[in-house]
Amino acid sequence: MLAELELPKTAIPESVRLNARSPHIYTSRTQAPHGAIWISCCYATPHVDKSTLWNHKLFLTVSVVSKHMAGDALAPHPQEAVPVGRLFVVDPLVAHWLFDESAWERKATRSWIGLQWEVDRDQAAQKANELVSQFNGRWLQLDDERYKNWRH
Repeated sequence: MLAELELPKTAIPESVRLNARSPHIYTSRTQAPHGAIWISCCYATPHVDKSTLWNHKLFLTVSVVSKHMAGDALAPHPQEAVPVGRLFVVDPLVAHWLFDESAWERKATRSWIGLQWEVDRDQAAQKANELVSQFNGRWLQLDDERYKNWRH
């Protein structure tokens, strides 16, 4: 987990809200603000995005609607809360997942909606710093060695 951002109120397209009810991960550029794409689902089972498209990319993701936990197989904490405004990194080449924080207690899962920036790995630290600055963010304690030196 990288930072907490103060996101302005953003209208979420109805198609993004509808797709957030599905366990399939949907992306959309429709009315996506701040140069991002919309990403939505109700959960994502552990997976790796195997595609040569992602070899040189990281995803910087911020929760817009969330009562979820995100996980990364290489992170020091296997999963952490990603509340609204939480900026986190998804490495598409490392197993990662997303679950409703109360999935084990509930029969239905809640929607998760985020904004995501697909950035070159060597540009990710710079972009994260730009987002923290742009959205009056606050850096969190960076325990993950992969991202520990990102904060400027």
